[in-house]
Amino acid sequence: YFGADSGMGPHFEEIGQLFPGIQYAMIGIGAYKPDYMMQEIHTSPREAMDAFQQLGAEMLIPMHYGTYDLSDEPASEPYREIQRHFHEAGWPERLRLPAVGEAVEV
Repeated sequence: YFGADSGMGPHFEEIGQLFPGIQYAMIGIGAYKPDYMMQEIHTSPREAMDAFQQLGAEMLIPMHYGTYDLSDEPASEPYREIQRHFHEAGWPERLRLPAVGEAVEV
């Protein structure tokens, strides 16, 4: 699944129901602050984890973070936050967090 630019919404659960067995979900985790301006088009790290769950995917590959200064959060925040959320959920092995510019083979 490739999430492109998308805010949080019921579409993630609908997609998961229509297409069960998603292996990889690529979801953006950057450019989410301030919420009032960005929430319609971008997901925060927490929202990306929620979307990943709703999709029923096996692995999250975050994208759209740490490259351009487009919003109010520090460039390194999304990277740290998504790691924290997955660690707290007990799923660190379900997160494939590439370095900026790193190619990921699926």
